[in-house]
Amino acid sequence: MPGQFIVVEGLDRCGKDTQINLLLQSMPDAIKFNFPNEQLESGRKCRQYLLQQIQLSDFEINELYALNRRETMPEIVKLLNENKTVICSRYAFSGVAYTSAKGNMTLEEALQADKGILIPNITLFIYSEPKDIQQRFNGNDRYENVEFQEKVLNQFRQIKNHCGVGQWKEILVNKGIEETFKEVKQAIQECTETGVKYGLFE
Repeated sequence: MPGQFIVVEGLDRCGKDTQINLLLQSMPDAIKFNFPNEQLESGRKCRQYLLQQIQLSDFEINELYALNRRETMPEIVKLLNENKTVICSRYAFSGVAYTSAKGNMTLEEALQADKGILIPNITLFIYSEPKDIQQRFNGNDRYENVEFQEKVLNQFRQIKNHCGVGQWKEILVNKGIEETFKEVKQAIQECTETGVKYGLFE
């Protein structure tokens, strides 16, 4: 059976990485990818932008994130065709949500750069209400503030209703790590989609 393409999305500092680590412990053969993929020059430049080390226009950073994902696609497709499970920390949905939340590009404008790439078999959107996680923000990341995270949350909720996004499961982190992980595992177990499918946002 072809491998499963699992994307884990979420607001900043909401426990997304903790859930991914638990998933990797329970699925030792799974392969993890992070976006931006900093093994590529495009991904390293994205990280510099996030750390406020370089300045780019909203259009430029949106295109750069999309390039980073497209450059990574062949490796993900190869693994899926080898029946491997791939777990991605963030994907195109983050790029679109964060770019459009800034207000200089609409949702439809922001998603154009990623149209047609791989559709996840399932996306797990892990979130807390921004006001509940503000004490975790350290100020180094340009996006870590409550007002902006609320805008991002709203954009994510619009994205999930867009055509061509695949199966989407929202998981509110308000029950503790283990209870949240039970929901994560159940969502994956109930997902019957596998393999390579193109046409994101189409």
